[in-house]
Amino acid sequence: MFFSHRIDGHVCIVDIRGDFIGNQAGQLKGYAEELLDNSAIKTFIFNLDQTTRIDSSGLGMVIFWIKKTKEKQKHFLICEPSELIMTDLKSARLHLIIPIYDTEQQALASIE
Repeated sequence: MFFSHRIDGHVCIVDIRGDFIGNQAGQLKGYAEELLDNSAIKTFIFNLDQTTRIDSSGLGMVIFWIKKTKEKQKHFLICEPSELIMTDLKSARLHLIIPIYDTEQQALASIE
C-alpha cells in the first residue's frame, strides 16, 4: 500500500493505492496524527480509486479516521471505491456513518 495526500484549501485528499490491509493499514495512523493536527484542514477525503482491496484492518483504520475527525470537529468522506470495496464498506455498515461518493468531484462538490 502506498498513500499520499494533496491539500486544496481546507480539504485534504488522501490517495490510497494498492491493498489497504493488515499492518500496511496501520501505517496511516501516524500519518493521520500529523494531518489531523493541521488546523487549516477541515475535511478529509479518502480517494480509493487505486485501492485494490480492503480487509478488517483497513476498515478499522477507516473507523479510526471517523473517530479522530469527529473529535477534532472535522469532516471525513470516501470517494471512488471499487464495487468490491463498496461491498466491504456496506458490510461494515460504514456507508450509514460517512458519505461515500462515486467520484472525487462529487465529494468536493458536497462540501462547497
